[in-house]
Amino acid sequence: MSVVDVARRLVLRTNDWPGLRRLYHDAYELGLSVATRRLASVPGVLAVMVRVGADGRAWVPGLSDYDLTVLTERRDAAGTLRVLDELWGRYRRLKRSLPQLGETEVMNLDEYRDFLAFGPLPLSAIKRTEPLFVRSDAPEIEGVLGRAPRPPREREVLLDALSRYIWFLFPAWLRHAREPSSASRRSAEHLLGNVLKRLPGRGHLVPASDAASLAERILRVFDDLTRACRGAAEAGDAPAILGPGQAVADAIPPVEAFAREALRRTEVRDGSVRLWVSYMSGDKLSLAFIVPDETPTETVGRLVATLGALYHDTRDLWATAFTNGELQRHFPSLPYPLVVSRSMWRAWRELSPFDGVAIAASGRTLLGPDDTGRGLPSRAALRRGAEVKYAALLPLKNNWRPLAGPASPTLYAAMLNHVNGCASALSGSVPTSPTTYEFPSTRAGYEAVGEALGALREQLTG
Repeated sequence: MSVVDVARRLVLRTNDWPGLRRLYHDAYELGLSVATRRLASVPGVLAVMVRVGADGRAWVPGLSDYDLTVLTERRDAAGTLRVLDELWGRYRRLKRSLPQLGETEVMNLDEYRDFLAFGPLPLSAIKRTEPLFVRSDAPEIEGVLGRAPRPPREREVLLDALSRYIWFLFPAWLRHAREPSSASRRSAEHLLGNVLKRLPGRGHLVPASDAASLAERILRVFDDLTRACRGAAEAGDAPAILGPGQAVADAIPPVEAFAREALRRTEVRDGSVRLWVSYMSGDKLSLAFIVPDETPTETVGRLVATLGALYHDTRDLWATAFTNGELQRHFPSLPYPLVVSRSMWRAWRELSPFDGVAIAASGRTLLGPDDTGRGLPSRAALRRGAEVKYAALLPLKNNWRPLAGPASPTLYAAMLNHVNGCASALSGSVPTSPTTYEFPSTRAGYEAVGEALGALREQLTG
């Protein structure tokens, strides 16, 4: 266990002690001030902003991160890469003493305008920004900072809630089921609250009793999401899949045996297990346990507890099934088997349309009945998905946070596949298999992605 992990556990155990919570909050604010000053002093930086929720800087000590947005001057590819190299170098040095320094988005002013116009992004639907630093000699910044983001649609807020369950809450639930602790409980409770915030105005949502266990509260949200997802799919023409999808390898008997054992232990009736290759990944497998909507919550809880108990088998299985590396950090497959209801599954395929296309192209039902619902997202959903992915790729092409240095040409080749997939989807044909691109340098890859994003923007606005 690292020093950071030890410190985080200590903070989580003591942040309710009289006086300590305020002390921790002040430490967060001081760290934010230090990070702002260091990043703002990079030549070419115009503004530094913190992204917060509706409750502002309500830091949860030991769990909350600083999510920052940095705006830069418009420069050519070579000049932008120099700014990025300096920014991310400072970020990594700051991270050593400020572990709460989290996701950081870097964009120039034009990119940020489009980011606001084509968003909100699925995992940022209720975020807002607070300026921490604005350079005084650049008056054009004020007009950009004063712009409101595109208002979220109800379906997008639902996708935000569903995505946060899939990517964050469920893995935390699984970890807590495997090895319960105060730290794992607090982490799951924090993520549970983030899902609840994304389900506003739904009359069936009743706050759980404080006496309810964590599992009981998560299972109630599981039911809430199931009800909210019913009927979420839009009517409309479905796209064509361009070329064959990647076939799921036949050499997967361990995956099927694992799934069969999990269902046997929990006695799930009429459940399905689906395996597919993630969109544009080539070889990253994802697995989902899909239970009927009417499955008793006790049964769902047993299934999650069983998957937690089989954690070591799961970890070993996934180590052989997945190819982990640089691309996995940016375009991940599901880190562990997922448990969803049938309505949640169908809504996710429609609301996250490129995932839906990948599942339709390469998905295989390992166990249980095939899903007889809509097999492909509508073209309207794909267009909106292309807008969101365009907005997401604007900061992503500048994101070197998980890396030890500049992004590699291989990473930009992966991004180019995603951009070209969006462009093709707007014409009604969606490729799901990546094309091989080779760039001689990071700059060449960066320029190719920038040009492709410009062409995609013309399609979206034409």
